[in-house]
Amino acid sequence: MSAQLTKTHSQRDTDRLVAAGWTLKSEFRVAPNDEPYEYLLAWEHGGEAAYWRAKTWDEQGCKVCRQQWLSRGEIPNRLGGANGGVLLYRCDTCGTFWEETTREAHEITEAEARKVFPHLFQEAENHA
Repeated sequence: MSAQLTKTHSQRDTDRLVAAGWTLKSEFRVAPNDEPYEYLLAWEHGGEAAYWRAKTWDEQGCKVCRQQWLSRGEIPNRLGGANGGVLLYRCDTCGTFWEETTREAHEITEAEARKVFPHLFQEAENHA
């Protein structure tokens, strides 16, 4: 039986596929110490591979924060950044966390935000 293969371009998507049962086979980098730019995964369980479906734009956040992204290119409550220029925002209306990369902005869970931006949560907890 041969494995089914897929690739992703983000750690977030890779983590979701690994949680669904995929096996990470390789990370591709420009230089050895660079962040990966592509991930290769294999489905080695037989049968149909498990996938997750990303939320559509209209399923993310609320109407207020989606409109702010479309009209302003950001939402007002920018919490900070992480390596690689990734930024974290939180909607004041619905509380949704948004991750902005060089390619797009998308909703992330609080657990994902804490994983990518642990220093922002530590700073907030230290000041509480």
